[in-house]
Amino acid sequence: MGSAGQPAGEPIGPDVLPASSHGAAGRGLCVVLPSAAAPALREHLRPDDLVLLLRAAGDEDSSRDSAARFGLASVDHVCLGSTQGAHPAGRWCFRVPDTEVERGRGAADAAWDRARLPTIDWLARRITGSEIGVALGAGAASGLAHLGVLQVLEEAGIAVDYPWGSSMGGVVALTYAKVGSARRATEVCRELIGSNDKLRDLTWLPRSALRRGAKRRGVARKAMGSTTFAEFQRPTAVVAADLVKGDRFVFEEGSGRVAMLATSAIPGIFPPESYDGRLLVDGGLVSRIPVDLLERRRCGLKIAVNVVPSPAHKEDDYARLSGAFDRFFGLTNVIASSWGLLAWWHGAGEGSQADILLEPQRGRRTRRRQTSASNSSSTSSTTV
Repeated sequence: MGSAGQPAGEPIGPDVLPASSHGAAGRGLCVVLPSAAAPALREHLRPDDLVLLLRAAGDEDSSRDSAARFGLASVDHVCLGSTQGAHPAGRWCFRVPDTEVERGRGAADAAWDRARLPTIDWLARRITGSEIGVALGAGAASGLAHLGVLQVLEEAGIAVDYPWGSSMGGVVALTYAKVGSARRATEVCRELIGSNDKLRDLTWLPRSALRRGAKRRGVARKAMGSTTFAEFQRPTAVVAADLVKGDRFVFEEGSGRVAMLATSAIPGIFPPESYDGRLLVDGGLVSRIPVDLLERRRCGLKIAVNVVPSPAHKEDDYARLSGAFDRFFGLTNVIASSWGLLAWWHGAGEGSQADILLEPQRGRRTRRRQTSASNSSSTSSTTV
């Protein structure tokens, strides 16, 4: 990767930003410019470009306004010298504490140590397109298996830079991003949503849902409090389905509590979440495993997690299913089995866009690896 500096007041021309000629060869150009150069820079930027805006601790947070100055490019903010650099109403930013800033100044002549400079190392991954993104899929109660996957990655020293999620995967992604640790996220989820009894509150006169949702709102309030995306330990995003506009809505800022309620509002079971003129329900309706959003983040390694059991890994269920279907109200088992199959097919289709597809299997200790090629790309699928 090349780099260049630009003195204040100098014009910006095609000789400074030859990004289009480098992109096709997999190369990049890093340019350091003063903030006053934003208007002239805008016309040269493309959707796959990244702008990092640096500010010192205590400076005014203008993240909402500044992002619009750079057109189609992605914009991230870096707050130097503080671990409390985010403003609740703003966007998430990299927060580099004073101690790490000081260590970083003397790191040029020493061997690189990721443990001593974790945020600066993360920034380097962001700039070079080497971040690791994990898309956590829908799966109702099975979605809690995502916590085990995150713990395994964490214990192996694999940094999860960007967790995305849909439905229960969105709940796990939000919790993980807020607390910053897979082990702590597991403790929180077990305490708050460890069983259906903590969410069950049937209503005698159903309107938009069979459950009132009061217990679920209490769980979201305890899990998220008043915390916003800007205050999380990691950037994240979750998907919901908008019944008003008929499209996918992505939460990347604002209230973590509202996002948690929206992404997991199973239609007919929990009431839709009203937000900004939208009626939002479970994100699994429009995106089971939102791998495409990791591509938008420019993640160098995209990992998808599908917690819905694959039909290929099930035992011969003919006898069990036949008995279940022939019972009184066996139609509920037919519907449940059909929806489960539909969920797996949709999730597998989205998951094939990832570099690695993980399919955790409950109660199994065998490993099986499959590799398939499609459109000149390959996806490694691992069952654990």
